[in-house]
Amino acid sequence: MWPNTVLNEYYTLEQESAIASLGLSFNGSNVLDLGCGTGRFSRRFASEGADVIGLDFSEKALDIAKSLSSDGNPHYIRESIFKLDWPARFDLIFATATLAIACRNEHELKDILTRVGKALKTDGVLLVIEPLHRGLLSRVLDMNLKDFLRCLSETGLVSVNVKPLAFWPIRIVLAYIPLPRFLTAAIYRLGTLLMRLPPFTGLGDYWAVEAKIAPGGPLDFHAFTEEETPNSPNAEPDIPLHDIGTGNWNA
Repeated sequence: MWPNTVLNEYYTLEQESAIASLGLSFNGSNVLDLGCGTGRFSRRFASEGADVIGLDFSEKALDIAKSLSSDGNPHYIRESIFKLDWPARFDLIFATATLAIACRNEHELKDILTRVGKALKTDGVLLVIEPLHRGLLSRVLDMNLKDFLRCLSETGLVSVNVKPLAFWPIRIVLAYIPLPRFLTAAIYRLGTLLMRLPPFTGLGDYWAVEAKIAPGGPLDFHAFTEEETPNSPNAEPDIPLHDIGTGNWNA
């Protein structure tokens, strides 16, 4: 996490608000935490009554997750997300800072999205919170929001809500400067307010994307094979805002 620990708290608040904006009751639901890391969100969903599977490639992260869970829920599995194969099982699939780290290109992203679509129940929901950028701000996947939404569509999924999180010009400054809590809070809230204005809408570092299975989906956009798709590891591991509409797609 960043040197400014107060900033880390605000990231968590944004992520929690993105989940709350779904308006879902998790009691009795089946949830997959894709790239669960140390299980923070897996435990969060389980605490609300969901039956949770946390999937991650990191054995070390899963050891920590298991040490923090004692009743078998969440249930943790060490596996590559590129091997996801649970047809029509989940009411919610959740991923944060996973797809943009695990996927190196559009082909790999479409592979995962195809698998995710098949793993969702007909009325299931996908919520991803991902850093989607081209160029300097990109992580492993060099892709902006517009192309990510296109990939969703081409694999039989449809976005129903898209929100920018973590105003990146301010985030970069705050991340490395451990300012007092009151000052960090004031500057961070300024960034949140700026993202509500059309000129700055596309400057979210992360994007919360809620998606569902499109009519006729999910689709096999490509005939993916084991040879084509590497056993890539997952990464270990943001206030609902306005819908962005057409926004600035060049973030």
